[in-house]
Amino acid sequence: MSSIRVTNIQTKADASSPTVDEKLKILNSQGNTVMQVDAKTSGITTVGINTTGNTFTVDSNNGVTFAGVVTASSFSGALTGNATGLSGTPNITVGTIGATSLNVTGNVSGNVTGNLTGNVNSSGVSTITTLSATSIVGISTLGVTTAYVSQLAGVGAGTSIQIPAGSKLVGLTTGSVYAPGTIVQVIQKDITSTASTNSNGSHSIISTLDSPITTLLADSKILIQASIAGHNNDAGGDMSWKAYRRVSSTDTEIDINPSPIGSTTTGIFPNMRGTGSQSPYTNNGIRWEYTYLDTHGQSAGTTITYRFAVRTESSNSWVMNSPRQTTDGRFATTVSHVILMEVA
Repeated sequence: MSSIRVTNIQTKADASSPTVDEKLKILNSQGNTVMQVDAKTSGITTVGINTTGNTFTVDSNNGVTFAGVVTASSFSGALTGNATGLSGTPNITVGTIGATSLNVTGNVSGNVTGNLTGNVNSSGVSTITTLSATSIVGISTLGVTTAYVSQLAGVGAGTSIQIPAGSKLVGLTTGSVYAPGTIVQVIQKDITSTASTNSNGSHSIISTLDSPITTLLADSKILIQASIAGHNNDAGGDMSWKAYRRVSSTDTEIDINPSPIGSTTTGIFPNMRGTGSQSPYTNNGIRWEYTYLDTHGQSAGTTITYRFAVRTESSNSWVMNSPRQTTDGRFATTVSHVILMEVA
């Protein structure tokens, strides 16, 4: 191999450039390789800088492959493929991270915006502004402003979720926190009317007893508790009562005996005699109590009105909340009540 030592190599006067067949090596004055170019194929196949090895290669598609570590103040453009071997404490700012699973062994700090969905497993402290998860498992302390979850479970089988002393689990609306069999809402109607009702021959609705409730849950149940006071103003007159459920404009009788005896009708109070002069009914006032758990079968947000109807005999009337005598201080004017409780 021969060496030529020159001060400068220039191209000739035309627009062409000096050519070198296949390989070119540039040495410094100490004989060390400064740059080595291997041009066996199109493009620069191999370039070695300050080494006899291949530092980087540039292919015909302008793809660059580095053999060692690449250090730069910044990178521009899209990064494709797998990024492996990240270590140290670099700061990475990205738009969206998509992963089959994300395992974090340290702390996640700062703000988490958007929704955190899927399963959340943590043995430490999690503080999140908005949380949306299928399940939350094994979190010792969870601080969330708003959480959307399908299920809360204890750390292990048979464990419980505990509310620490001084803290409360509070529903922002009536019925927002419930378990099957619990009371979701309670409504009480107090009736002070002393109106009388005569309904010889058929049952007539006493509209002052109408008690509406709007369901908070679908397919819940309504527990009805009625305490109705008054008197029958005819000693020889009998009466009976029925209960109805009204949805929209349709009344449906409830609490029905499927096998009425003889020529009797259905109802919730079999018979009640008057309070006239005949013994032993003289001056008797009556307060009758009624309890029934109604399976209404309606969707959430449905207004259901529970109604009561009385049927009297001949000319006698039912007088609400009124005693037989109104001129004697030993008698009292009362208040009737209807209490409705929605049960989950």
